[in-house]
Amino acid sequence: MPDVVKLRVKYKPSEDLPSSEGLWAEPVDAHEGGGTYRLQNSSFMVPLGAGDLVRAEPAGDGVLQLVELVSPCASILTVVAAPPGADLDLQPIVEEWSSQGALWTEGRAGMLVTTWSEQLRLEAIEAVIKPTLARGLTWLATEFPATRVAANMPEIDFQLERVVLELVEDDDPTE
Repeated sequence: MPDVVKLRVKYKPSEDLPSSEGLWAEPVDAHEGGGTYRLQNSSFMVPLGAGDLVRAEPAGDGVLQLVELVSPCASILTVVAAPPGADLDLQPIVEEWSSQGALWTEGRAGMLVTTWSEQLRLEAIEAVIKPTLARGLTWLATEFPATRVAANMPEIDFQLERVVLELVEDDDPTE
């Protein structure tokens, strides 16, 4: 069994979401047919955070697909973003937050998704994030473990995609 695997989070059709997102995960109790995994990074689309325990199974194309959120980790998840098109160097912010209690922060397309210890009070997290908002960032969301449950993530399609259809192009233009 590899140290980490890629899991596909399949989303329900929506104009606001991609069809899926890939997350890295560490096998916890897994085998060739799937099992439980601990997420190693966070989603940029839904409140799945690094450390969450999930169950995945091979989809029809053989890719492991998330089919259940077993339990969220005991972390608070925050999402902060730069304005569209802003050219901000977010690495100093990531380093600053890490030195002040952030457990894991990752950035993509001007967004920072961070997990914080549940032992930190929201006021303590706010004291770390608020000064960086002056650099043009916007605090978009805060999710606590109690609310990071499957019922609050209707965007995820937990139904295993058993059949994967591949489009076949017709080379005969006369038909």
